[in-house]
Amino acid sequence: MKKIACGVLFAAASMTAVMAIEEAGAPAPGPASAASVALPALGSLLEMLCLFKRKKKKKEDEIHFQKNGSLLLEELIASSGGIYNPIPTFSSHQILQATNNLDWNSIISEDRFVWYRGMIQNRAVLIKKYQDCSLFDADNFYRDITVSSLMSSHKNVLKILGCCLEFQHPVLVCEYPENGALNCIKRARDGATRPFPWNASWRIAKEIAEAVTYLHTEFPRTIIHRD
Repeated sequence: MKKIACGVLFAAASMTAVMAIEEAGAPAPGPASAASVALPALGSLLEMLCLFKRKKKKKEDEIHFQKNGSLLLEELIASSGGIYNPIPTFSSHQILQATNNLDWNSIISEDRFVWYRGMIQNRAVLIKKYQDCSLFDADNFYRDITVSSLMSSHKNVLKILGCCLEFQHPVLVCEYPENGALNCIKRARDGATRPFPWNASWRIAKEIAEAVTYLHTEFPRTIIHRD
């Protein structure tokens, strides 16, 4: 289909060039001359199409940024007692570049969200992208970012570095856990997952309990973790 389309464009450009020369009183060019005129015309057309696509994407990014930004700001103010808590933002270009256009090879974990490993500004990051909107209410996108931001100061919680508002739904950027996630750690050479030693399990449970207690008690608006 692409070959046919290119052939039609080529023929149309060639015919336009021939008609223009005939109207000027010059003899019609041969096939080689027509091709030399048509190729620059085809190149200009392709350049215009690429420019149009770039402008369209930029416009979509701006629309997403304005919509997501306003809803996130409302949630941030409501959750922090009227105090605006700014969050750094990344562009969609940075996210796509960090994950090689959201390539599946960059995925390290997948549940309701897709977690990607990427590099932004020479720093390893964890990128959280919401996978299925049917499993996550629209309001929860912004609440999740807000709560993650409020919890970032706790020593047992993954620190948020910022977010990207230029996709249909926000994308979260966090520090990368060098030791990996608990559900991804393999404890044996044969690939089987084995229980942690009792003292390690106790420490993990204690630190999770401390983080959940902090979540439930430290903020102006009561937050209950229901997951």
